[in-house]
Amino acid sequence: MWVPLLVMIIAVLNQAAPAVAALGWLVPPVDGAVLRPFLAPSSPYGPGHRGIDYDVAHGAGVRAAGAGTVSWAGSVAGDLSVTIDHGGGLRSTYSILSQIQVIQGTGVEQGQWIGRAGTDHRSGAGGLHFGVKLDGVYVDPMEYLGPVDLSASVHLAPVLDDPGSMQPTAAECVEPRPIAAKPPPPNDNVAVLVAGLSSATRGGGNSDLFNLGRGLLGYRPEDTYRFSYAGHGGRGRHRPYRATDTYGDILLAARRLRDLLAAIARRRPGADVDLIAHSQGGVVARLFLQRLAHPWVSDLPRVEHLVTLATPHTGAPIAGSLRDVRDKTLSGAPVLWGARRLVGGLPDPGGRSVEQLVPGSSLMRGLAREDIVYGTRALALTMPNDLVVPSDRAIMPEEQSHVLGPEGWNGHGAIVRSPAARGLAHAFLRGAPRVCGSPWDSWGGRAIGRAMGFAEARLGWLYGILEGRVTGPAGRLAGTLRRVVP
Repeated sequence: MWVPLLVMIIAVLNQAAPAVAALGWLVPPVDGAVLRPFLAPSSPYGPGHRGIDYDVAHGAGVRAAGAGTVSWAGSVAGDLSVTIDHGGGLRSTYSILSQIQVIQGTGVEQGQWIGRAGTDHRSGAGGLHFGVKLDGVYVDPMEYLGPVDLSASVHLAPVLDDPGSMQPTAAECVEPRPIAAKPPPPNDNVAVLVAGLSSATRGGGNSDLFNLGRGLLGYRPEDTYRFSYAGHGGRGRHRPYRATDTYGDILLAARRLRDLLAAIARRRPGADVDLIAHSQGGVVARLFLQRLAHPWVSDLPRVEHLVTLATPHTGAPIAGSLRDVRDKTLSGAPVLWGARRLVGGLPDPGGRSVEQLVPGSSLMRGLAREDIVYGTRALALTMPNDLVVPSDRAIMPEEQSHVLGPEGWNGHGAIVRSPAARGLAHAFLRGAPRVCGSPWDSWGGRAIGRAMGFAEARLGWLYGILEGRVTGPAGRLAGTLRRVVP
């Protein structure tokens, strides 16, 4: 009796093993409730539901459930669809899309954006049909999703027989409330604080972000770790760093963040992590989550939350202008050198990280192509009067984002000390309902950011014009040569 049963189990495992071994686990293609589960057909052409339907808003981003090759990207019976071949006989299909963002025959990484959700084929509301095939046979996609807690984003929603009675409902939200001066910890996670460009912990320096995590958000000191651009000592101990350490390769910083989290996993087994980052620190965190993390890597803790403050998620126009002033004008390099000597905190325009923060850089394009690791919830906060990172650039695509009311003369530093930002972050970290948007969240706050970014992107050109007027024909000729000759 037991022998045939054992043989049957081994056969089933052997059938699934090649695909799972080659791929690892799949991640859900969207963050939404499962509206309609898989129902195996009685025969190859019999009735059933050959996949699962997700309840998501029309136009929501759809991510690749796993790495592979796009075997189909086009229309099927009038509906846009994408199929990805993951190897080992495993394929996934994403149907009834409103937009396709990949090309047939190209490779994709797990979590890469492949399109946007369209309309559910039963309800008429927004939705996505997700199917999985193994060796040409439809299987239940839920059996191939990774062994993580999916309750926050995947659960069965009631199925109504009358499609006309199903109406899209607006996401519930609550009005923001003041936060206590010394609030309780928002959760029982470990907080990792990642400061930005030109921050420092050696010989003094910027400590605003570190104060935000340790005291103002309620995390206990023993549950708080400060990321260091200079690397970390044993058991994740902070190694003081200088501002110049923040000008290096952001990918190297992301690897050092991974090393810190690995040390935390060894020291605090089973603990989850919240990443709280300011400015460039948010790019470091995203690069780690998108390139170096995976939801089921055993030597890393689960990152439950990511909060970014004034982070250039799509680049900082001022970075490109600094580069142009240095490289394409006669006096730009010595003027910037002198300004950095006189005014502390100005970044090195020749730094590798500054180059990577220029809009349209290879690093920025790579971040835009992929989602953060599945299982991490994200919140991006910004202000319209940010003179370093315009508010429209600090919005995290496909994630919860808020433009707060302006505070101080420069929102880039003020947001770290802002009671409003602290309240929103604390509510998000403790799992409170989504906070309702303010008037600044509408087009006005982002429009100010777009206007500010337009102006900042032309500072290099404006400096060249002024230089030419001051130095006369010789200066204009020299500036022209600097722009033409690398």
